[in-house]
Amino acid sequence: MEDRTVFRVGAWAAIIGGILAVVVNVFAPRPAADDLGDPTALLDVVATSSAWELIQIGVVVALLLILAGFYAVTKSVKDAPASAWAHFGLGAAVIGTTIGVAAFAINASFGQAVDAVGVDALASAAVISGGLFNAWVITFFGLTALLYGLALAASDEYPSWLAWVTVLAGLVGLVTGFMDAFAGATEVSTFVLFPISSGVLTLVIIYLGVLLLGKASASS
Repeated sequence: MEDRTVFRVGAWAAIIGGILAVVVNVFAPRPAADDLGDPTALLDVVATSSAWELIQIGVVVALLLILAGFYAVTKSVKDAPASAWAHFGLGAAVIGTTIGVAAFAINASFGQAVDAVGVDALASAAVISGGLFNAWVITFFGLTALLYGLALAASDEYPSWLAWVTVLAGLVGLVTGFMDAFAGATEVSTFVLFPISSGVLTLVIIYLGVLLLGKASASS
């Protein structure tokens, strides 16, 4: 496949995936601040949500589209040191996307399962889902963002300010994921750090999509 086709397809995947991620995040129901760290609290939210499965499916689709966008970004970085960082970033993105798909697939299954077997019977599955979510944050919003930020910083293809914004988002993502994994979810990690890391990376991938459209046009 020609580079311009990869850039164009990847650009639209990044833009649409980023916008979809914003939309589903806005409509996603969350446990109350007092219930953070309680795995059954998520199940209580599921039981009262009429669009739970649709939202989880939306997240999975957004992740897959964003992964396609990262692939196009990787193809666009040609110089040797930057290309190596980008390929490491793509590897982290594949791992993170795989973990995320697993986590949100489990979450989606809670929709009907809660009605069928009740909240208490799904507590162990909710704990597993929470662990996968933390691993997803670490690999996708942390490691992936950090590695792509370093790739952008080492490349002449993209603005340096964008590189360091991406690096900072990755560092915040790593801190968020490890905080939640080892100390449990807190108001700071859930309502401050995670929105910063996920929001900034989402905006970065949308902007990278716009830049890729420019590269596709320049290649034609």
